Amino acid sequence: MNTTYIFQMMNRITISMLAVTALLVVQPLSAATIVKNYEEGSKAAGKNGYIVFAYGANWDPTGLQVCKKHMESAAVKEAAGDAAMWPAPFYQLPNDEQKMDQGIKWGALPLPHVFSSESYPGLLLFDKNGINYATINGAVVQRGTPEEVAAKVKSAIDGKHKRDEIMTRADAAQGAEKAKLLLEAALIPGLNRPEKIVEAIKAADPQNSTGAASVLTYEPSAKAEAYSEKTLAETIADMEKMLEQPFWQPEQRQSMYAIMIGKLHKEGQYDDRAKIRELARKMRELKPDSLFGRSSVVVERIWGGQIDYETGWSPLCLPPGGGLVQIIGRVPISNPGRYTVTFVKTGGADLRILGVEVHKGGKRIGGDEHTCVVQLPKKEEVDPRQKGPRRLSSRARSAQKDDDSMDNVYNVTIPKGDDVTLHVRIENGGNSHGRVIIRKK
Repeated sequence: MNTTYIFQMMNRITISMLAVTALLVVQPLSAATIVKNYEEGSKAAGKNGYIVFAYGANWDPTGLQVCKKHMESAAVKEAAGDAAMWPAPFYQLPNDEQKMDQGIKWGALPLPHVFSSESYPGLLLFDKNGINYATINGAVVQRGTPEEVAAKVKSAIDGKHKRDEIMTRADAAQGAEKAKLLLEAALIPGLNRPEKIVEAIKAADPQNSTGAASVLTYEPSAKAEAYSEKTLAETIADMEKMLEQPFWQPEQRQSMYAIMIGKLHKEGQYDDRAKIRELARKMRELKPDSLFGRSSVVVERIWGGQIDYETGWSPLCLPPGGGLVQIIGRVPISNPGRYTVTFVKTGGADLRILGVEVHKGGKRIGGDEHTCVVQLPKKEEVDPRQKGPRRLSSRARSAQKDDDSMDNVYNVTIPKGDDVTLHVRIENGGNSHGRVIIRKK
């Protein structure tokens, strides 16, 4: 055998080995297996169990197509690891043939309920014992990309393995330590709560010294209903005492703040508006993106006893005995200079204003003081073509802009700085509605 031939063979072998190595690098170590039904899935599934892509077979014309788009994608296959995946129908009022089809596809796995709060198409993740530990549905499935669905799948599977590890430690623990571990396992985001977890916690911690049972049984609506008949003082005292406990979760704490805010708004005095603003800010800081967090912004604007620049004033933000009220919201005073502040009544009683103050760093540094009784504009000054609250016509606005001597126009100087605020000093509150117009001169 000549030397040239040997070198050629060695080169071919080397190239082949490099190609195989490259394939191993780019391919995931494991990818899910797509099967036809539960029987095949039970043989193919690894430690990640089953992922059933459920769709409404006789009432959703696009469900199966959506399921296949995600199930057959490389991203979802990789995220699912060694799980077995397949599409499975469920029917409304199935006939015998449809019942047989469901039975084959679902096998020993529990069927979803047609009239449940879940939406489909969706992904139901089961462990090898047939326990549905996570459900992925809604907008991310119907309108999201396979990559977005894959991220949800990976998060759920990782969460499941983490919970299994915590439950193993809980099995070896006793008392309060066991209760804490069980609570930690129950609160892993994105997973369904394990069955009878509350009973297990109560058995481990019958005195509820850890508060774990309270966390899992807390119902915000029931708590609010329970305090509907209590006095304002009793409600505030009880809620503040509950908030001292360290075990409450962020949204549970937010609901307690919400109960206090509702009670203050319904039964409190104007001076309690500052407390409402404080509680709304605390509620938002805990979890800004939650329902409570997002609503706190509106609560602070409408119930906080301040004039919102975008919505104007109402009886809710006017102190009955008069006083200083801040203008909040998107106040257009970011650039230093001279400004006019105009008050336009849109309904209700007349409002008596004593002046406008400019504050910087919480201290008054200037303003314009003169008394004005804000009344409705003349009929001819209202533009009937504009919808919503009454608006001044362009002629009336131009007149206000040019005539700074009008009673309802205040002239102020705004300095440079992010901590500059505008405040209105009123003589009386009452049932008055209106809006504020701020313009740079």
